[in-house]
Amino acid sequence: MDFNGNENIVLDAYFARSSFASAFSIGKVEDPYSAAIASTFQRRQVRQDFAKAFAEALPGMDFDILLVDFTDERFPLYVLNDGRVVTVSTELRRTAFPEGMAGRLVRPFTEQHLRFWERGWNRFMQLMDETNSVSKLRISRTFWSETTESGGSFDRENTPQLIGTANKHFERLFRRCSDDLSVGNFYDFDPSLFKGKDGHKWGQAPFHYADPYYIAMLENIKRDMPDPRESPVPLASHIATG
Repeated sequence: MDFNGNENIVLDAYFARSSFASAFSIGKVEDPYSAAIASTFQRRQVRQDFAKAFAEALPGMDFDILLVDFTDERFPLYVLNDGRVVTVSTELRRTAFPEGMAGRLVRPFTEQHLRFWERGWNRFMQLMDETNSVSKLRISRTFWSETTESGGSFDRENTPQLIGTANKHFERLFRRCSDDLSVGNFYDFDPSLFKGKDGHKWGQAPFHYADPYYIAMLENIKRDMPDPRESPVPLASHIATG
């Protein structure tokens, strides 16, 4: 999401490419892999996942809105033999990973993945409670697009079956979040906004939306903002880069 032109929104922190199952798991993981990633941004996201940087930073963060999107739950998990967890992001898969690291793969959208996610969610909520930040939390109740804005389909990897499976999984995550949160903690969207953008700069995908979705997201954020005449809004964001 591009915040350019929204001078009253300050993006105070950004964490991506990391499942809650990993980001809020116990135990940092040694990272001999990310140095091989050419992109500074992509390398940083992998390093943050291994270092559990989101969980470490959260207690000391100062924000008005913490925006959470669960699109990165699409990635598999790698569970080490000692129980530590990392997210097998697209960027990590391009390295030598998991060479030299004994463990097992947990596929996305499975019951096992959900159980690991819930452990991470519980720890996240514990940290939010401890810092009295739950009222500032906003969950983006977003589902994957079934088609592009022109009615086209996606590539062979993002089949209608996968999209349906993903959306059922996201619905389960949102229901679980609802056990701990109120209606006001969610950003909801007209389903008609869930359309993939034709010619998206990061490629067509069911989680790379057309512009009206992002406009609606910004409107949601602006409604929650304090008076801009008082101060800019530090926006701590854990959102997919789509």
